[in-house]
Amino acid sequence: MEKQPQRSVGCMYYSFQTETLVKDPILILNGGGKGSGPALTVSFLHIINDSYAPKGSGLCSIAIPSKYMQTYKDQQKKLDMMVRDQLSDWWPDYSEDIQHHWKLEKVYDIQQAQPGQFQGVQPANVHGRRDPLLFREVVCGVYMAMATLNGAIESGLNAARCEVGHLEKVAVRTLATASGSGVSGLFEYALVIRVPS
Repeated sequence: MEKQPQRSVGCMYYSFQTETLVKDPILILNGGGKGSGPALTVSFLHIINDSYAPKGSGLCSIAIPSKYMQTYKDQQKKLDMMVRDQLSDWWPDYSEDIQHHWKLEKVYDIQQAQPGQFQGVQPANVHGRRDPLLFREVVCGVYMAMATLNGAIESGLNAARCEVGHLEKVAVRTLATASGSGVSGLFEYALVIRVPS
């Protein structure tokens, strides 16, 4: 099977012991369009699960598009300042905390973060319609549809439908009685699947 092209992404983690900017367990999306980065998404992980940070501390996760990770590969301090400036613009009341009291814990550059959506043997689309039999075997996963949880589920369903279409189904009905209970007339159904030769 030909490998599907991959998309990369960066992730920056900040810890802090000041007030949390957002109180809800949500993912905040940058709606400013292209070039409005570097932050693409922001989430406060300790709000999602309090075990993600020590008691009294917060943990912020920020996704960074690959173009910023490549441009600032050897300039982590500059990228850090750009992120702090962007978040300070989003939350001006917390600018002092973001600029001076947050600690950059770790920066990850994840090279194979997500299957490429529009490259490869047969590009994915919003309906997860890469042919499950494309590689002469039934396959499914995020690389066969849009790289989302919904896409993975949809590609699994597509693969199952493809398999079922190639199998012969025979329904067998048997009469079952509950022994000793006097209950009769219950029907049990079984699906027998035969693979054609």
